[in-house]
Amino acid sequence: MAHFAEVDYVVYPAGTWYILRSSLGFTGVAFGESTDLPVPADYDGDGKTDLAVFRPSNGTWYLMRSTAGFAGIAFGVGTDLPVPADYDGDGKADVAVFRNGVWYILRSKDGFTGVAFGVAMINQQLTLLFSKTPPLYPTDYYFN
Repeated sequence: MAHFAEVDYVVYPAGTWYILRSSLGFTGVAFGESTDLPVPADYDGDGKTDLAVFRPSNGTWYLMRSTAGFAGIAFGVGTDLPVPADYDGDGKADVAVFRNGVWYILRSKDGFTGVAFGVAMINQQLTLLFSKTPPLYPTDYYFN
């Protein structure tokens, strides 16, 4: 029989994260601004998703990591599409953006890299797709 991890459900409207936790019930966390883009991921490698936003107005990522605490990382410009993922295989999500056919990645283990792959037009298509997707982020969040 397969075992599935418990999942918490999260929505992020206008700067507040509303979290329905699988075992601890509901909570709300004010983190970010209404114009920020939510980029939840496991940035500290503890197996739990951290609250995080990318602020297009200043190209800064704001992370509230469950074990490593708060971080602000200037990486990107306002028209970038944030694409966090574990690009270096160390179990931690890396800050990354896609811009005009190039992936710019700040890897937690291996440092900066840029990879040309894709076309510039995909930026507008992906931005449009993400702007129409309901802001629901099911995963395992750390807030107690």
